[in-house]
Amino acid sequence: MWPALPRSGGSRSARSRRRAARTAASAWSLRVRPMRIAGRQFVRRAARFDTVEQTVSLDLAALGMGVVQTEDFIVYRTGEEVRIYDRVCDHNGGRLITNGGAVSCPLHGWRFDPRSGAYENAAARKKPVFQAFADNMPAVVELARKSSRRGLQGYGERRGTSLRFLNHACVVVETGGIRFATDPWIFGPAFCNGWWLAWPSPQDSMQVLNNCDFIYISHNHPDHLHPETLSDVRRDMPILTPDFATGSTLRYLRDLGFGEIHSMGFDEVWADEAGQIALSCLKSGDFRDDSGLLLESGEFTALFGVDSNYIDFWRFPERLTVLANSFAGGASGFPLCFENYTEAEKRRIVTRNRNAVRATNRMMLEIARPDFFLPYAGFFKERAERDAFIAERNNKNAIADFAENCAGVDCEILDVTKAQIFRFDGDRLVSSLADQADSLPVDDIAQYLKDSLQSYGNVDENLIRDYFLRSKFQRDLDFELIVTTDDFSRPLASFNIHFREGDDPLILTAGDGIAPRRHDVRYKQIRVRAAELMKVIRQGLPWEDLSIGFQCRVYREPNVYNADFWYHFSNVYVNDAVKTRTQDCAGCAILEQRVF
Repeated sequence: MWPALPRSGGSRSARSRRRAARTAASAWSLRVRPMRIAGRQFVRRAARFDTVEQTVSLDLAALGMGVVQTEDFIVYRTGEEVRIYDRVCDHNGGRLITNGGAVSCPLHGWRFDPRSGAYENAAARKKPVFQAFADNMPAVVELARKSSRRGLQGYGERRGTSLRFLNHACVVVETGGIRFATDPWIFGPAFCNGWWLAWPSPQDSMQVLNNCDFIYISHNHPDHLHPETLSDVRRDMPILTPDFATGSTLRYLRDLGFGEIHSMGFDEVWADEAGQIALSCLKSGDFRDDSGLLLESGEFTALFGVDSNYIDFWRFPERLTVLANSFAGGASGFPLCFENYTEAEKRRIVTRNRNAVRATNRMMLEIARPDFFLPYAGFFKERAERDAFIAERNNKNAIADFAENCAGVDCEILDVTKAQIFRFDGDRLVSSLADQADSLPVDDIAQYLKDSLQSYGNVDENLIRDYFLRSKFQRDLDFELIVTTDDFSRPLASFNIHFREGDDPLILTAGDGIAPRRHDVRYKQIRVRAAELMKVIRQGLPWEDLSIGFQCRVYREPNVYNADFWYHFSNVYVNDAVKTRTQDCAGCAILEQRVF
């Protein structure tokens, strides 16, 4: 049996208030004044939204009992209660639909229970927009239906702008006398040696990056915040990154040695009025630390959506010259690394997920109506021989798959497989050119894997135990961690970890005996490659690097996404929060996250 440990002092509410206060104070300390670039001072101002509100009347008696779908709402009504929800899926902005009383989202199969407000296959909830009980139930409910667009600054100068695609999500933008780059991944692997660039980058990529005025980093995933690429960037390079509550990107960048890091809030615009340039960081519409960048330069506007789910709740500005967004799909260990599914089920889910990416981009194009669509942030392959199982099954979209979507909204595709340099005069495209630069050498995969094994192949059980003891993850979860060889067949070490609500975890290794399952809490088993796990622990990397990089195999009961576990070990307990082993830093606080 598990030994009982004393609980820490103080009530849970008091501890929560102390954690929240530490988090708020630390988050404020991370904020930095807007940048001064190329002799220009950007000033901060509040973002503006243009909102149209309409009133929708719902006659409850006419709708009847049970689950009913209207144009804008899902209504659940019994004789005792009525609950009304909007139809936005809280995963990626899809539309919830009803079928025989069941509610689901066709994009990724999220199932919603309107009786409880919970999603059945994800640890997330939805708040009703209206709720009433029998003693005060109205006959007619009037609800506000709002549609918003992010306001632009109203610049109108016609000027030249160039976009040069280097690789994956890295685009170099030159406009209005400034040059910046987005999310540089130029060479080497990402996600614990699971992702490799689909083709080599231009040979002059690092020179181009080091000549930029600043670099934008959207979030802490290594195909966007790539430490190996950034190690060759000058340390006085100004970095622009979002002001996430966890400080996940800012702390990582500081850990890499960058000193001038500018953290932008999501309710702000940083503008240079004289130069007619404005920048805005847009938050993803889910719980993840993810973002995109809106650029305004004269009459040219571009939104680099990266791979954010439901970015800015799709409050797109009225005028967009370029919308850049991820297109390929396959950027997840789900479902291929999850053992709750049969091979046939995995094939169906992979196909559904590919279709969902196309459907999501179609909806974005229909709402945003950009002049040009730039598919990017999807140029990776599973090149290592040990991941052949993934490579054979992880089918992805091609740029050509979006031709019909773009034609339907009179939008031209900027196809970076054919041209990599795009030049605009104002909002008009004047040329598309193939990049004539030579390419960097192809990465030596075997050498990377050999180096990783030599550096991190030793499984340190004491370090692993200490890592979890200091994690401050306090949610009820039985977690079985099995450290294995590269083919996942031979265990090298195992840990039974009982995470507990409001308390420290209990941890047993194989030599301590078998830990009994708690059948009233969730259970997760992860088998993980030894060297990649030790790299994550020693460097304080996000655990999503392991799952997105196909470096683990997961089994879970119930078979639902455990959002709080992945969020904590991918955004909160990372980088300096792991390395300094300090309990009082912002990264160690338990964040009361809201799943949007």
